[in-house]
Amino acid sequence: MDYEKFKHDMEQDELKNLTNRGVEAETAVQRIDKLNDGYDALTVKAPGSVIGVNIILTSAFAAYEDGRDYIDIVERASDQADKGNHRVEEFRYRYGYSENEIARIEGVSQPAVHDSIQAGLKRLKYILNW
Repeated sequence: MDYEKFKHDMEQDELKNLTNRGVEAETAVQRIDKLNDGYDALTVKAPGSVIGVNIILTSAFAAYEDGRDYIDIVERASDQADKGNHRVEEFRYRYGYSENEIARIEGVSQPAVHDSIQAGLKRLKYILNW
Protein backbone atom coordinates (compact mmCIF):
# COMPACT_ATOMS: atom_id res chain seq x y z
CA MET A 1 0.00 0.00 0.00
CA ASP A 2 1.38 3.45 -0.87
CA TYR A 3 1.42 6.41 1.54
CA GLU A 4 -1.63 8.21 0.10
CA LYS A 5 -3.78 5.07 0.35
CA PHE A 6 -2.42 4.46 3.86
CA LYS A 7 -3.51 7.95 4.98
CA HIS A 8 -6.98 7.51 3.52
CA ASP A 9 -7.44 3.99 4.91
CA MET A 10 -6.13 5.00 8.35
CA GLU A 11 -8.69 7.77 8.64
CA GLN A 12 -11.57 5.50 7.64
CA ASP A 13 -10.43 2.52 9.72
CA GLU A 14 -9.64 4.65 12.78
CA LEU A 15 -13.12 6.15 12.73
CA LYS A 16 -14.69 2.71 12.25
CA ASN A 17 -12.60 1.22 15.07
CA LEU A 18 -13.50 4.01 17.48
CA THR A 19 -17.18 3.69 16.58
CA ASN A 20 -16.99 -0.05 17.29
CA ARG A 21 -15.58 0.83 20.72
CA GLY A 22 -18.52 3.15 21.36
CA VAL A 23 -16.43 6.30 20.94
CA GLU A 24 -18.00 9.12 18.97
CA ALA A 25 -15.27 11.00 17.10
CA GLU A 26 -14.43 13.28 14.20
CA THR A 27 -11.27 12.78 12.16
CA ALA A 28 -9.26 14.84 9.72
CA VAL A 29 -5.94 14.34 7.97
CA GLN A 30 -3.86 17.50 8.01
CA ARG A 31 -0.34 18.79 7.67
CA ILE A 32 1.18 19.99 10.95
CA ASP A 33 4.00 22.46 10.42
CA LYS A 34 6.57 22.86 13.15
CA LEU A 35 9.46 25.29 13.40
CA ASN A 36 11.97 23.32 11.32
CA ASP A 37 9.88 20.39 10.19
CA GLY A 38 6.37 19.10 9.76
CA TYR A 39 4.37 15.93 9.51
CA ASP A 40 1.04 14.56 8.35
CA ALA A 41 -1.32 13.83 11.20
CA LEU A 42 -4.64 12.17 11.69
CA THR A 43 -6.48 14.42 14.16
CA VAL A 44 -9.10 12.66 16.26
CA LYS A 45 -11.42 14.69 18.48
CA ALA A 46 -14.80 14.48 20.11
CA PRO A 47 -17.61 16.01 18.03
CA GLY A 48 -17.76 19.75 18.64
CA SER A 49 -14.45 19.84 20.49
CA VAL A 50 -11.49 21.95 19.44
CA ILE A 51 -9.03 19.78 21.39
CA GLY A 52 -7.96 16.49 19.86
CA VAL A 53 -5.19 13.96 19.53
CA ASN A 54 -2.77 13.97 16.61
CA ILE A 55 -1.59 10.59 15.38
CA ILE A 56 1.57 11.05 13.37
CA LEU A 57 0.85 9.31 10.08
CA THR A 58 4.41 9.45 8.79
CA SER A 59 5.55 7.45 11.82
CA ALA A 60 2.65 5.02 11.52
CA PHE A 61 3.44 4.47 7.84
CA ALA A 62 7.12 3.90 8.65
CA ALA A 63 6.05 1.19 11.12
CA TYR A 64 3.86 -0.35 8.41
CA GLU A 65 6.76 -0.35 5.94
CA ASP A 66 8.94 -1.99 8.61
CA GLY A 67 6.50 -4.91 8.74
CA ARG A 68 4.17 -4.01 11.59
CA ASP A 69 0.65 -5.35 11.06
CA TYR A 70 -1.75 -2.69 9.77
CA ILE A 71 -4.55 -3.75 12.14
CA ASP A 72 -2.13 -3.44 15.06
CA ILE A 73 -1.28 0.12 13.96
CA VAL A 74 -4.98 1.04 13.80
CA GLU A 75 -5.63 -0.50 17.25
CA ARG A 76 -2.70 1.33 18.81
CA ALA A 77 -3.80 4.62 17.24
CA SER A 78 -7.33 4.05 18.58
CA ASP A 79 -5.92 3.43 22.06
CA GLN A 80 -3.97 6.71 21.92
CA ALA A 81 -6.93 8.68 20.57
CA ASP A 82 -9.38 7.29 23.11
CA LYS A 83 -7.02 7.92 26.02
CA GLY A 84 -5.99 11.38 24.82
CA ASN A 85 -9.51 12.61 24.26
CA HIS A 86 -10.34 12.02 27.92
CA ARG A 87 -7.36 13.98 29.23
CA VAL A 88 -9.16 17.28 29.76
CA GLU A 89 -12.05 15.62 31.59
CA GLU A 90 -9.56 13.71 33.73
CA PHE A 91 -7.70 16.91 34.67
CA ARG A 92 -11.00 18.55 35.61
CA TYR A 93 -12.87 15.82 37.44
CA ARG A 94 -10.19 13.47 38.70
CA TYR A 95 -7.53 15.99 39.69
CA GLY A 96 -9.70 19.09 40.26
CA TYR A 97 -7.85 21.51 37.97
CA SER A 98 -9.69 24.66 36.90
CA GLU A 99 -10.37 25.37 33.23
CA ASN A 100 -7.64 28.04 33.27
CA GLU A 101 -5.10 25.61 34.76
CA ILE A 102 -5.96 22.96 32.17
CA ALA A 103 -5.63 25.55 29.40
CA ARG A 104 -2.10 26.40 30.56
CA ILE A 105 -1.14 22.70 30.81
CA GLU A 106 -2.56 21.83 27.38
CA GLY A 107 -1.42 25.03 25.69
CA VAL A 108 -4.91 25.99 24.48
CA SER A 109 -7.42 28.69 25.34
CA GLN A 110 -9.80 28.49 28.30
CA PRO A 111 -12.85 28.53 25.99
CA ALA A 112 -11.41 25.51 24.15
CA VAL A 113 -11.11 23.66 27.46
CA HIS A 114 -14.65 24.67 28.41
CA ASP A 115 -15.98 23.39 25.07
CA SER A 116 -14.10 20.12 25.50
CA ILE A 117 -15.54 19.61 28.98
CA GLN A 118 -19.05 20.37 27.74
CA ALA A 119 -18.61 17.87 24.87
CA GLY A 120 -17.44 15.28 27.41
CA LEU A 121 -20.46 15.89 29.62
CA LYS A 122 -22.72 15.60 26.59
CA ARG A 123 -21.09 12.25 25.70
CA LEU A 124 -21.55 11.05 29.28
CA LYS A 125 -25.24 12.03 29.30
CA TYR A 126 -25.70 10.17 26.03
CA ILE A 127 -23.98 7.06 27.39
CA LEU A 128 -26.07 7.17 30.56
CA ASN A 129 -29.29 7.96 28.61
CA TRP A 130 -30.11 11.08 30.66
